[in-house]
Amino acid sequence: MKSYIIIILVLCGMLLIGCDDRGSDNPEMTVTASAQYGDFVYNKTGYNEMAFDFKLKGPQSKIAYRKITVDIANNMGNFIGTGSSESIVTDGSGHAVGRYIAGDGYGTANVNFVLEMWPNQKATFNIPIIDFPRLDSLVTDKEILPPNGIDTAKLTAYISSANAELEGIKVLFERSAGSLLSDVAEADMFGLVTNRITAPAHETLITVTARLELNPVAYKSVNIRCETQD
Repeated sequence: MKSYIIIILVLCGMLLIGCDDRGSDNPEMTVTASAQYGDFVYNKTGYNEMAFDFKLKGPQSKIAYRKITVDIANNMGNFIGTGSSESIVTDGSGHAVGRYIAGDGYGTANVNFVLEMWPNQKATFNIPIIDFPRLDSLVTDKEILPPNGIDTAKLTAYISSANAELEGIKVLFERSAGSLLSDVAEADMFGLVTNRITAPAHETLITVTARLELNPVAYKSVNIRCETQD
């Protein structure tokens, strides 16, 4: 009877070892990120997402339908994945995707990913959140121009942001009459964008409109009267 018990125990042990792959290689997690503007996001809807791609490599039983937890420090945004807002679940091949979405604040979002059961498989991303640039105003140095097709007025647009690099941001210009020096101009390091408009050879009201290339829906306008003065 004892020999039968020993044989059964040995067989059970072999079955457990065969079903448990803890002795095989642990999975490896690779996480990649991509955003519309590079390695940062803006704090404005439509510009505030970063896509993430997760890939697990290892034994099938260790990569399929595995949970990856997500932690975002200081509530700097949220994460949407194939799970809940705090986790991602891989598919049968160990692959998953998700999206980080920034909130209204700006600064740096510290986003951490940890593979459940294997906490040594982790990844951290420090995502810069840039305060979306604003076109604050558009002004001119002359409210009236003579209708001679020669005289010009200076146009100045002002851009601001709490932490964006302003130099190089493009502003698109439009006009109802006259001719612009340039249809597109770039901001300097202080957020100033300058342009000039030449008066037409007839009396009219000139409306100049400036728009951020990043967000052309928002705009500022200024009017210049083109008329003969007594």
